[in-house]
Amino acid sequence: RMIDVRIERKFDTRVHDPRDAELRVLTHAQGFREIFARRSVHSLYFDTEDTTSYRDHVSGNDRRLKLRFRWYGPLYQPALNALATAGRATLEIKSRAGRTMTKPSSTVLAHDLAEIQAKVSGRATSLLDWAGPLGVHLIGTRPACLVSYARSYFEDADSRLRVTFDYEI
Repeated sequence: RMIDVRIERKFDTRVHDPRDAELRVLTHAQGFREIFARRSVHSLYFDTEDTTSYRDHVSGNDRRLKLRFRWYGPLYQPALNALATAGRATLEIKSRAGRTMTKPSSTVLAHDLAEIQAKVSGRATSLLDWAGPLGVHLIGTRPACLVSYARSYFEDADSRLRVTFDYEI
């Protein structure tokens, strides 16, 4: 299984009209274009029993980790979700150091929330077989929070910079 790594920076635009921000991106000199239609994003976050990740976030710890599964399309309805995403979810570990985040990820086979929950409640050995090299980070954690929202995606002409806008969080 391949592990992808992406570096992210987050900005709070405080824009009153999000569509205006999207228009500014689309008319920028770097030639941005929409790369995916606006779609639903679901993230199931994991944390330790003593909520280490949550407490690190709330306290503003400069170095912290978040572990989550992410998938696109319907929250449930595996048949529809399988068509939309080929039955794949992504296990991601977001690591923050200052204002820069890295996000190693690994693709797993899962159609929806119910299937992910069934897999993570299984034995550790079967979990590691299913979740791949990043699955070891799931040991000692439990599902803690489910977040769903809509997202629009844009990328520059060189495919080096991606801009996303999140809605309905």
